[in-house]
Amino acid sequence: ADPAPVAKSVRVTGIIRVGNDTYALMKGPSGLAEVIAEGGMYESVKVASISVSTGEVVLTEGGETVIARVE
Repeated sequence: ADPAPVAKSVRVTGIIRVGNDTYALMKGPSGLAEVIAEGGMYESVKVASISVSTGEVVLTEGGETVIARVE
């Protein structure tokens, strides 16, 4: 079985920076959009890092790392 099914299906629709905090706008398979802070969790996925400059969000789930890019 795939150890990172949610991480691979998550879509990042935007990145927001507020002061020193960075957030990713994420949409999962359920279609529910959420704003997740860097270091936070989305279902079973940890948002390890968010890069405003590259538009990349590093997700970890089940020991796997998945890079999601802003669509």
